[in-house]
Amino acid sequence: MVDIRLSSRSPISSLQRLNVYDGLSINASRWAIAHNYHRHRQNIHFQALFESGIVCGLGIHLIEPPELAESEYRQSRCWIEIQPGIAIDNQGNPIILDIGPDREKRTFPVEVSPPEYGSATVYIVLSFVEPTSERPTSEQEKVKDTLQEQFRVDQLTSPPDEHQVEICRIKIKRVEDNLLEGSSGKQENLGISLPKNTLFPQFNELDLSHRRPVRLAPNKVIKIGVLVNQGHSDNSSDLPLYQNLKALSACLSSLYPEMRCHVESVTEDKIQDSKASAYDLLCLDFVYFLNSDQKKVLLPLSGLENNQDEKVRFRLMEIGRRLGNYIDAGGRVLLDTALETVTNSVQGVILTELFCGSKLMTWSKLKAEEHPILREPFIFGAPPIASEELLKVSNGEQFIWISGALSATWRGASEMKREDIRAAQELGINLLQLVWRQRQITYLGKDLTDVKQN
Repeated sequence: MVDIRLSSRSPISSLQRLNVYDGLSINASRWAIAHNYHRHRQNIHFQALFESGIVCGLGIHLIEPPELAESEYRQSRCWIEIQPGIAIDNQGNPIILDIGPDREKRTFPVEVSPPEYGSATVYIVLSFVEPTSERPTSEQEKVKDTLQEQFRVDQLTSPPDEHQVEICRIKIKRVEDNLLEGSSGKQENLGISLPKNTLFPQFNELDLSHRRPVRLAPNKVIKIGVLVNQGHSDNSSDLPLYQNLKALSACLSSLYPEMRCHVESVTEDKIQDSKASAYDLLCLDFVYFLNSDQKKVLLPLSGLENNQDEKVRFRLMEIGRRLGNYIDAGGRVLLDTALETVTNSVQGVILTELFCGSKLMTWSKLKAEEHPILREPFIFGAPPIASEELLKVSNGEQFIWISGALSATWRGASEMKREDIRAAQELGINLLQLVWRQRQITYLGKDLTDVKQN
């Protein structure tokens, strides 16, 4: 499994600097070598220590259309001015908007129109632009000694890519007041306004709540895939386990800043694909997979009858077969169940068909062996929820089995005390730490000469 930080950033390459010696003549090419060496070192420093985001400033100000703007642009829904500030992209390039005399470079019309029906989201993003050398157009023209580093502002209707820094978004929707043609009055011509409630912007209001400040880069990154049935990937946010893992991921920045977790939905047919190895952990909601429909409230399994055991066995055999290549490649599987609904016979089927007959250690065994999942980075003596069956881990640590009570607590779904919720989240972080630790050890022992880096 390739380190996410290596695959999402520039491929690793050694630095080369100018070999300086007496008598060395300096020309443009050699000067560029010396300059690019220092620039490359600085970019590596930013990439290694920080995530991309906004350093300071870069606010959004609503303005009247400029006097010199062409008439067709003066009829735009609104004009914005980006305030001076600094951002850093994921390549370590600083993006600087200064307060200099060229104010018009920070002034733009919002050009995306609302759809006929429904709504759309406009993302206003910044990106770094490499300056190009300017050549004189005539013999009399003097070549400038400096190049101004540039930035670009884009308005997207899809989420920005990893090279862009979001500074604002607007969820636009067609309303009568925004049909501007023939309208009069300055307020109507703006169309878009500042949010009345800054934490919960409404349609046609500036939304600055998704801006990401620059923060320290994590040294532990985990990619998790939540299995869903074919045809349900668009509704994966309704799956309880998906929501629970997203909640656990959200609390990492405050509880364990050195770790980041990316949670995605992945359909069953994709786990046989070679891309499945990109996931450090594949998660399965047992109750969800035994119901044909994806619902927020799932049918209980306590009424499973003997004649249904074969159906359960067949379903788990099917999933286990598809997981085979992923498991053989060193992948790890997490199963989430509501323990009170799983009969002894079904537990046997899970161990045989899904966990390949692996032996699982219960809480008592994990505690007796001082297992890392109960000690790193948070130390546990007793379960955060009063149940010895809360957590089970295979001897090879390739399979993890938790009860639904643990994952549901990660997002505070139950009426528990804050300290109980925090303890459950910390145990969840220990679980992620175990997955990362195993993945890292496996990765460090691999031959990477044939690994393709994006």
